[in-house]
Amino acid sequence: MPSTPSLAIVIALFNNWALTAACLESLAATTGGSDYELILVDNASTDETATGLAPLCRTLFGPRARIFRLEQNRNFGPASTLGAYESTAKYVFFLNNDTKLTKDWAPPLLNALDNDPGLGAVGPLLLYPDDSVQHLGVAFTMGHMVHLYQHFPHTHPLVGKKRSFQCITAAALLMPRDLFLSLGGFFPEYANGYEDLDLCLRLRSLGKRLTVEPASRIYHLEGQSSGRKANDAENARLFTRRCARLLSPDLHIHGLRDGLRPWLDDALDLELSLPEKDEEELSQKASALSVPDLHRLLAAHPLWLSGKRLLAARLLADQMIPEALALLAEVAQDSQTCGDYRALLALEHRAPFAASLFQAAREEHARLDATRKNAHLAKKRLNQAMELRDKTLISLYTGHIEALGQGR
Repeated sequence: MPSTPSLAIVIALFNNWALTAACLESLAATTGGSDYELILVDNASTDETATGLAPLCRTLFGPRARIFRLEQNRNFGPASTLGAYESTAKYVFFLNNDTKLTKDWAPPLLNALDNDPGLGAVGPLLLYPDDSVQHLGVAFTMGHMVHLYQHFPHTHPLVGKKRSFQCITAAALLMPRDLFLSLGGFFPEYANGYEDLDLCLRLRSLGKRLTVEPASRIYHLEGQSSGRKANDAENARLFTRRCARLLSPDLHIHGLRDGLRPWLDDALDLELSLPEKDEEELSQKASALSVPDLHRLLAAHPLWLSGKRLLAARLLADQMIPEALALLAEVAQDSQTCGDYRALLALEHRAPFAASLFQAAREEHARLDATRKNAHLAKKRLNQAMELRDKTLISLYTGHIEALGQGR
């Protein structure tokens, strides 16, 4: 191994030994060549990690692996920053331990940075175990953030498209080490969440771009760390204080570029749908399909909500009540509309076994109905859209306010 490798792979970990071992085994099997080092920062694990990590690393990686064990859990950000400081490599690759790498994952990422000096960071396409998309970049609305095209099949044409993003995840992220250290690393006050978004926005403030390279693929089990979501509320407040001014809504921009139709749900937030023409063509095609074929058509078109409603109707006709119920609940959650929650609640008399689901649906319907009629919130978001001079958002919120005035 050269004294100064070009790539440092930094993994901050805490417990979940089985996941860590599987991650390291996949890393050893898929990362050819000798021009890398592995830096593992153990956040005071209390399980088999404490005894199993060193011997496994000796077996798999020999002298290229170094382990730093902390006396207390310092969380993902500070531990990852420590790992970067301990390296002298040109590039640092931050990697979660709940990942499994695939063959030749590294060259597309390294080539992207080598060939584009304007690129601040790049990540791989992250997939769920069923080969659907977990992460190909983060998009924002006025109310929340989303993983763009999450759960799309990895073969979908939109998944392989090259894009720039405001933020990408640090579950698997490559960037120049010197650039990372010049920013002071991850902001240390986050507790296992949002520190990667904060880093991305600081990169963008320097004029750097961020992208995901779909030719590099890594499986991500997502959210396996103990207490992963426990600090989300405080992390979100800290992120808003530090970074809100640096963000702008862009889900609709991605959607329009990809030929999709932006619309407002009853939470007064953005959603993406297929163009009406595509919806009609698919519905005509579906009319002659069997239920299994309809399932396959839906898998290829994840945004086709009317197709899911059609399938639910077929399932109801075949007395497949639990399956129809689950599908309508999925549609209501995806669409965030009162109409879909009403369709779900209409099944209550046919599914007494799902009392808790219907109670949650009633509460969500009431919340959405109140939000939909909240003219103050609609006007606030219209004003934000006008400040941004975003014609699409202005049109959507203006149309909603006009509909409210007409009693709809």
